[in-house]
Amino acid sequence: MGNYALKIAEGEALLKGGSLTLEEERAVHVSLALAFHEEGDEPRSLEEFLKAEALGDVDSSLILGYAYLGGRGIEKSVSKAKKHFLKALPSKNPWAYLGLVSLYASEVKDKKKTAYWFEKASQAGIVDAMLAYGEALLKGVVVEPHPLKGRKYLKMAALKGSPEAAYDLAKIYEDGDGVKIDQAKALSYYLIAAQGGYPPALFRLHEKGAHEAEPSKRTLEWVKLASRKDGPPLAEDLEEAFEKNSYYAKEPSKS
Repeated sequence: MGNYALKIAEGEALLKGGSLTLEEERAVHVSLALAFHEEGDEPRSLEEFLKAEALGDVDSSLILGYAYLGGRGIEKSVSKAKKHFLKALPSKNPWAYLGLVSLYASEVKDKKKTAYWFEKASQAGIVDAMLAYGEALLKGVVVEPHPLKGRKYLKMAALKGSPEAAYDLAKIYEDGDGVKIDQAKALSYYLIAAQGGYPPALFRLHEKGAHEAEPSKRTLEWVKLASRKDGPPLAEDLEEAFEKNSYYAKEPSKS
């Protein structure tokens, strides 16, 4: 008997014994669901997740939501996916919020409800949601375009540690994409992105340093700021520092 088959036999025996607490019974159903999944028996796996959900397991609700959304081992059902995602929300699992975003964006194609769940996910502190929502608002993809709001959500993500969001903002301020060109802000966000190890930001800072007339002193100053040990520097801190240096307040070269 294989390892998972043994686990299934043990789990079923425990359930037949009938002396389990609610918490123990819930755990056995989850264990059986995982074992059936490993055995390739998706219908039985989902059946056990349904039993675990009925006993209050919110993580099972999340798994069922994605199963119904993708039609994995079960007939696809957007309405049932929504029901299970909503049941999973109390767990504060980011994937529950993102599941609802995906449901309304790709299946229902409801821009207002997609925006609503993006905002809920962002309020829950999910940095990837802030980033994705900011980019969606800027491009007008799956939600109505709103560049000002898009920059707001990118900034939220950047200050929560998203190097990609910081890089996006740096490009916006460097190129004047919907805003006045601001080299101080551009450099501050490039530094946040670089501190997060984002390769395009590291490359762009290298390019900027290579074009400085006197790179050494300035470069060391910005690298020191970017290397602070107490986490990513706030954009406002860096902006203030950059604004004191007239070199970085100049408009970019047109050559």
